[in-house]
Amino acid sequence: MTQLKTKSYVGFGDYHFTRVEEFGYSFKEFVSGKPIPAQGAHINMHASGPFRGETMEAEMELVDHVRFLPNGRLELNIYGVLTDKDGRRIFFQSTGVAEPSSDGTLPLAENIYMHSNHQAYEWMNTKQFWANGVVDPKDMSLRVYVFAA
Repeated sequence: MTQLKTKSYVGFGDYHFTRVEEFGYSFKEFVSGKPIPAQGAHINMHASGPFRGETMEAEMELVDHVRFLPNGRLELNIYGVLTDKDGRRIFFQSTGVAEPSSDGTLPLAENIYMHSNHQAYEWMNTKQFWANGVVDPKDMSLRVYVFAA
């Protein structure tokens, strides 16, 4: 019988939202419990902060295009760039979902793709990544734990 490999820990991201772009329905309205419009809503949330792990330390800049569904579920579509201390850059893209919890936070799960042509990070080009994390609207933070297959 073949044994499945478990996910391996890659690192932790600790980001803060720096700008919110709204299109007629606001993040504050969502957090306050105002119903999402029947046609849904879209918001772009810009964030930045450190990513730390055994194989990489970098600063992340990202834009999360959030689609708010009328049932309260959020669909995430994230693009970003990780830049290490030597200026080497890694392309970052993820999709995911989040749903409000009873404590007001937004637990999330993401499917991640990363790519770089810098030799130190080429190993990422063939890996599948996942993240579990949480958005806390109170302090506008996003904290994620990233794993690789």
